[in-house]
Amino acid sequence: MRHCIAYIANEEVQKYFQKLTEELSAQFGISNLSKRVPAHITLKYPFEVDDTMEIESKIQSVVNDFSLRKTSIAPFIISGFNRFENSFETIFMKVEGGSIFEKTIEGCISDLGEVDEDRKFAKRIFHISIARHMNQSQSDEIFAYLQTKELQHFESFFDNIALMKFENEVWSVKKFFKFN
Repeated sequence: MRHCIAYIANEEVQKYFQKLTEELSAQFGISNLSKRVPAHITLKYPFEVDDTMEIESKIQSVVNDFSLRKTSIAPFIISGFNRFENSFETIFMKVEGGSIFEKTIEGCISDLGEVDEDRKFAKRIFHISIARHMNQSQSDEIFAYLQTKELQHFESFFDNIALMKFENEVWSVKKFFKFN
């Protein structure tokens, strides 16, 4: 079964994500992303595994270690809309957190182990996708529309890691790990 490891956004962001993705789906005829995945930041890209006991143990170990080492949980903000450079297929909410946030996340990713070799040396752009799998015309139209909308400003903390599973064309949380 396919799995991935992610940070799951808080309830306030989840509500905004659901409302926004429903709006984009209705207005532009694209798939409503909130029906297929919760608002999240991917930490480890999708991988295939049947028995998740070892991965769950590794995540718990990372969470325990992080909780012991850190005096505060890394803050970040969600501050606007963007697309990946040279790609029109995904539009996302920008996640910005400065060097402490980036070092904390990269440390957790490193502690979780091996990453997808194709993405290993790419610059990681932390984000929460709101529209995916579009053609150029759809992407341009939606992105222009989003530039007219004011994004609600969200402040949050990197305070969890979740093991997600892909089943029946939907990503859901299999196990949630909260930092102490």
